[in-house]
Amino acid sequence: MKRLPIVNRFKLTASIDISARSIQVAVVTVIVIAAFFVSRGNVGVAVFCGILGASVCGLADPRLSIVGALLCLVFYPILDVVERNAWLQQSPLVSYYVAKSGIYSIRNVMDTMMTWAFGLMCIGLLGRLARYVVQREKSFDHA
Repeated sequence: MKRLPIVNRFKLTASIDISARSIQVAVVTVIVIAAFFVSRGNVGVAVFCGILGASVCGLADPRLSIVGALLCLVFYPILDVVERNAWLQQSPLVSYYVAKSGIYSIRNVMDTMMTWAFGLMCIGLLGRLARYVVQREKSFDHA
C-alpha cells in the first residue's frame, strides 16, 4: 500500500482563503483586548483604541467617528442649558438614581462628551490620513 505524502493527505497545498477583512477584524480585536488589559480594565480606552484600529485598518469609515464627534459637540450646549435649569437635580430620588448609574452631575457628562468629541475627531483624522496614504501609494504603483 502506497502512502500519500502528508501534504496531499491533508490538502495543505490548497490555498487557504483568508480574506483581508477577517485579518483586519482579528487585528482590531487584538488591539481592543490589549488596550483593555494595558489600561487595567478601562473600557473607554479599549473603545477608543478599537475605533482607531477599525478606522486605520479600513473596517469602519473614519467619517463615522467625525460624525460622532460633531454629535458630541452639538449636544454640549443642550446639556449646558439643562444643567442651568436642573431643577430635577434637587430631588433626592433623582439624585439617588443618577448617582447609582455613575453620573454624578451633568457637568461630568459634559466634560466626558468633550473628551469623546476630541478623541473621535482625532481618530477620524488619523483614519482619513491612513486612507490618503494608502490611496497615494496605490496611485504611485499604477503610475
